[in-house]
Amino acid sequence: MVALNFEFLKFPKLFNELSMKPQQMEVGGETWKSPLILLNTATCGVLYKVSCSSNQRIEIDDCADILLPGNETSVPFRRKAGDSNANDDLTVLYCLVVRQWRSEGASALRCLARVKKQNVMTKRKIIKTVQIAKAENTRVSGDDENESPPFKKERSTFHFCSFRTY
Repeated sequence: MVALNFEFLKFPKLFNELSMKPQQMEVGGETWKSPLILLNTATCGVLYKVSCSSNQRIEIDDCADILLPGNETSVPFRRKAGDSNANDDLTVLYCLVVRQWRSEGASALRCLARVKKQNVMTKRKIIKTVQIAKAENTRVSGDDENESPPFKKERSTFHFCSFRTY
């Protein structure tokens, strides 16, 4: 008897229900900070993991989570002091998860381990950083009261970041 795996869902054709803003980061100076905004408009949960091209130069907070349907989250990251001429990229890996991973006790770390073990199909989006001339880029989007947020301000429930990048 063959057991069917219903922990993870296949991506429907033309899946575009995980929105990311901005599509490209414009950064300047030796150090800077900026958020990556993720919005799940799908009817199922989305497991995501944000990694960077250099852990020595970029620090990411809340780099993995299970984003519930209709929710938005902000993944803050910052450039540490160092080689300001190096170009760094962020990579967002994500897959669709079923209801069992959306419960209060669900762990993004455990879910990612299952994804890796079962060789589940994931999608990837690369966010490039583009160096601009010496600019004041230490302001985090949303700090200005007059600035409208890109999505509604709801956060997902689960946060975890300490695991190995694969």
